[in-house]
Amino acid sequence: MPLRLVVAEDYDDMSARAASLVKEALARRAVDGAPARPARLTVPTGDTPLGLYERLAADPAAAAALRAADIYQLDEYLGAGPGDDVSFAGWLRRALLRPAGIPDGRFHRLPADHLEPQLALAHFEAELAAAGGLDLAVLGLGVNGHLGFNEPGSPFDAPARIVRLRPETVRVNRHYWKDAGEDTPHYGVTLGLRTLFAARRVILLASGEHKAAALARALEGPVTPDVPASGLRRARGEVIVVADRAAASRLADVPAPSPGSRVP
Repeated sequence: MPLRLVVAEDYDDMSARAASLVKEALARRAVDGAPARPARLTVPTGDTPLGLYERLAADPAAAAALRAADIYQLDEYLGAGPGDDVSFAGWLRRALLRPAGIPDGRFHRLPADHLEPQLALAHFEAELAAAGGLDLAVLGLGVNGHLGFNEPGSPFDAPARIVRLRPETVRVNRHYWKDAGEDTPHYGVTLGLRTLFAARRVILLASGEHKAAALARALEGPVTPDVPASGLRRARGEVIVVADRAAASRLADVPAPSPGSRVP
């Protein structure tokens, strides 16, 4: 299925367009004529999705759909528990789960603090696959082209696993935890690219000039594990890239937003 690029005017417009796409995906409860069931999705942490999350939490219909969905954690620091200061699960609860009123039972946390994390991760991903896989994967684009914690060099069929984080990832993530009083961890756990690329719909978010080089490599460079996001061009389902003008500034072929097309 061809990848679709949506270029927004700015960050707010990108967030609004992404919110509309997420709402549309959540409304697709029935799959292949089957009875309606809870949607299964994964969502990212970081600065980029904050505007999206604010809009979803403030929209009664979107929040209700999220409360009925099953949300699978995308990535986490190795060893982090849900109450740790440096925890993506805790961050996601503050940014989305609590504002949208999503019950704890609907959030499936990666077993980053399990005594045998690799075995637990394999079981976690196997259970997700047995349930039918992801209906929606909302992803942020790393400055080095990573998706989740699938760093450059990750095979496109990589499973959920423990990963050593690249120095640039550690550096970028450090500002999220500047008040935690501890250093950013150097190891993480992540859903694998094979699970993300098998999602029925993928929405990739990119905002800011600092993401422009990574987006250009992902969309117009070689399809290579050196740029994990480039693998989205071979993904099984629908892929929609939503980028603001700054993030799209290095693309050779940029569709301009239509006049008056800003999403309110």
